[in-house]
Amino acid sequence: MVKRRRGEDPAADAAASAAAEEARTACEEVIARITEHAAAKRLKAAAAAYAELAQRRLPDSLRARTALLHAHVNAGDRAGAWAQLEGIKAAGFTPNVVVFTALLKADSLAGDVRGARSTLDAMVGCRPRPVLPDTRAVNTFLRCCSRCGDTGAAVEIYARMADEWEVLPDATTYRLLSRLLAQALRLHEAQALATRHRESSVTQTAVEGAPAETGAGAGAVAHPPNQGTELVPGGASWEQKAAAKRAKKEWTKREKSAVPQCMFWQRGRCDRGNSCRFFHDPALAPQLVAELMLEKHGAAVEVELAVAAAAAGLSDWPAARSALERAGAARAALDEAAARDATLMAAFDRMRQAEIDKELTRLNEAAVAASPKSAKKLAKMLRNVFLFYPEPTKPDSSGGSGGGGGGREDDAGGSKPRGKHARLVRRLMDMLMHTVGLGGLVAVGAADAAAFEARVGKVVSSKCRLRWRKVFGVKKGRELLPVKLEICSGSGDWAVAQALADAGKAHWAAMELRHDRVCHIFNRALSAGATDLCVVGGDASVIVPDHIERASVDHAYINFPEPPNHTGNREADTKHHLLTPAFFRNLHAALKPGGRLTIFSDQRAYCELLCETLSELAHERGGGYMFEAVQVKGAEAVVTTGVRVPLLCDVADVTAAGHAVAAESYFDKFWSNGDMTERFFVVVKARA
Repeated sequence: MVKRRRGEDPAADAAASAAAEEARTACEEVIARITEHAAAKRLKAAAAAYAELAQRRLPDSLRARTALLHAHVNAGDRAGAWAQLEGIKAAGFTPNVVVFTALLKADSLAGDVRGARSTLDAMVGCRPRPVLPDTRAVNTFLRCCSRCGDTGAAVEIYARMADEWEVLPDATTYRLLSRLLAQALRLHEAQALATRHRESSVTQTAVEGAPAETGAGAGAVAHPPNQGTELVPGGASWEQKAAAKRAKKEWTKREKSAVPQCMFWQRGRCDRGNSCRFFHDPALAPQLVAELMLEKHGAAVEVELAVAAAAAGLSDWPAARSALERAGAARAALDEAAARDATLMAAFDRMRQAEIDKELTRLNEAAVAASPKSAKKLAKMLRNVFLFYPEPTKPDSSGGSGGGGGGREDDAGGSKPRGKHARLVRRLMDMLMHTVGLGGLVAVGAADAAAFEARVGKVVSSKCRLRWRKVFGVKKGRELLPVKLEICSGSGDWAVAQALADAGKAHWAAMELRHDRVCHIFNRALSAGATDLCVVGGDASVIVPDHIERASVDHAYINFPEPPNHTGNREADTKHHLLTPAFFRNLHAALKPGGRLTIFSDQRAYCELLCETLSELAHERGGGYMFEAVQVKGAEAVVTTGVRVPLLCDVADVTAAGHAVAAESYFDKFWSNGDMTERFFVVVKARA
């Protein structure tokens, strides 16, 4: 058979081109549907859409397989995501940085730092050639560290960015790492990082393609990667800086034009930022350049606030005031940049801006008071903080005052504690020492590590459960006040308000998954004077059954629980969904007989689903239903058909639903900025 050459039959060529274009369009449509299903956590639907490629004899592609891998990641199916990676290799495709970043995201969602380390190792050990992490991949790893407070792992990876992978940190890198260092009260390291951030902002020709404030001016273009003057994590000598500046000046127009244009930047966004190996022309995306400058100013505020917070925690008020002065200047620059274009501030996260301003106000007020006992007050607050996270990465040395060290002798390789109780006490102490600053407080003499360990050993029972009488210091012969527990507390605004309103009438505990939010909770409790509040960090699906005493909670609250997806879709598939029948069974065991559960949400469809779940739960040994409805005065029942638990709305007096006081939660404020203003209650009590 003689192979026909292109051009010999124009009609056949046109038909082939049309068929190829039709197939390409069909593939794009299928990939778009896979991506849509992945975003909505509909794993089964995404898999069905991918199967259409073979059914319709459309060509397979790395993009299609990557989209399906994202569906597994968003659904919390890490095993399935890794199976997709093997499928990508088996199909002859080469996995790229996007694929491995998605796997890092899966580790981050699970709060598994060790798993994320393994993913990075697999990434750089990929054959036939390694896949080097970019800035986005590193930031995904840092988010994992932030989720469970592993400052040590974050510092290690930050060092590897430049030393091994020649990747430049961006604004997000600095924000995440500075926050972790501040939470651990590693003041000196936080100050060094802030210095590097300030110097990088001045010496770089551009930030992710944005013109620098000093230097080439508005018409400047981005320098090629790794040839700018960003400081490497280990610092740089003045000679190195000078050489870098000379190299920057010698970057001629002819050399600039030789760098290929970044196609992602041309389309409107490049997530690789400073580490992109292609040219970012500011003239192509002036709005994006302005937004990136806004992000740079926002990061500057947060980095300096982190230094101020660490200094305040250690009662180093001169350092705190200096950092606050710089934070105030950066905040003014943020407003000035936004004033140039009224649409820009809409692009900057309003919730994040509000949180920045709140933290700036809190720290400024603390700096004015300049209490010499602030470190001891923080240490007292930490006595009621219990962090049920995996064991953190420990620093190589204490680093002196503010270094986050102050560890015990056994940190450096002593014998491991025997017994389940002893191991848990050690893990709780390690979290306090290395992730929330107890080590720094011990180093400056504001806390006693041995006394802390003795207290933790008494508070945790032999069965590894929190003993509320010990937690709240209730003496023998005195009655324990009702114990109220908020699950998924966010940044703690609501829990702190309730604890203050219930002072002397109830004991409050706030439980939150994310370590960074846990730090927000106890800092706000400390500032507000809610020192009786207990703060519990970790996964509620593990803590409630394993670490809360049976029949010990009088009232549990869940405000704005996250649905399987943000529309409450029943078809969503996710292993990260908390409010499952198994969780409600465990929560029932933690509640006293007659103890109440109040769920507050703006998602009607999701609340209806929860009502059905609660209505169907029955005791395993034929003891009837686990929960029964509580009638709330002044509430309208909007779901009554087919379920025993009604959904309530229009509750004018929230105290009737069990709230001590009307107060907004973090998530309430978040959704109030949108269009979702309806509020629904589910109120039940536990049956014996």
